[in-house]
Amino acid sequence: MRRRPSPTDAREIYAGHLRTTARYQDMLGYDPALPGYAGRTLARLEAGEAMVTRGSDIDATPHDADFCLESDGTVTPVSAVYVDPAAAVRTVLNYRRPDGTMVRPERT
Repeated sequence: MRRRPSPTDAREIYAGHLRTTARYQDMLGYDPALPGYAGRTLARLEAGEAMVTRGSDIDATPHDADFCLESDGTVTPVSAVYVDPAAAVRTVLNYRRPDGTMVRPERT
């Protein structure tokens, strides 16, 4: 059986993960005037955008699966759409929800 956190918990868990990552970036001496990946992603999350993340980042199982934290607060499993599925390095172009709609990747 799959365990999925409640929508509010998932967004809070992911925000906490991003805040921890941002603190590590600060400790490593990243320029605070230039927000890193964690800062940009946290800003998108707080703005209510749909976010794609791994199950391990939101304490959901399976941990290696991709999930979308929807803007309405629901958690949806998504599957990666690759640029070239046969390539040695598989680059994600987008993520597809079960209903066929697309979500842009979390990393910009």
